[in-house]
Amino acid sequence: LDYKLIQCDDIRRELMLSLIEKKKQENREGNRKVDIRLNFEPLHINVLLLAGAELLSQTNSVTLLKSYFGFVIKEEQLQIVVEQLQIAKLINISFQLTDNGEEFIKNNGYHVFVRELKKRSADNGEW
Repeated sequence: LDYKLIQCDDIRRELMLSLIEKKKQENREGNRKVDIRLNFEPLHINVLLLAGAELLSQTNSVTLLKSYFGFVIKEEQLQIVVEQLQIAKLINISFQLTDNGEEFIKNNGYHVFVRELKKRSADNGEW
């Protein structure tokens, strides 16, 4: 009876180790997503909204943040936020939303704001 249990012990150990490894990998992926969301500040969201409305650029973004959202920031601060969003793979180098960025906007209900920003930009900033 004992020798049969010894053979099963190796199989159980391998199964348990594979489950533990799978759980660790899921936790790593889950932690990354949570970390990205926890670091978001209103400025990050507003930059994403501008990118979603295809208004974000290297030249006039500080002005747009001031006129649309009332944020008065320096160009250096904006560069840091843009770099953080690029690291999080929410926007690309050409200041456009990636698939992850579009998914983030859609899942958090920001697509309505993006639509309004597009409409406002088409009306030359008029509400």
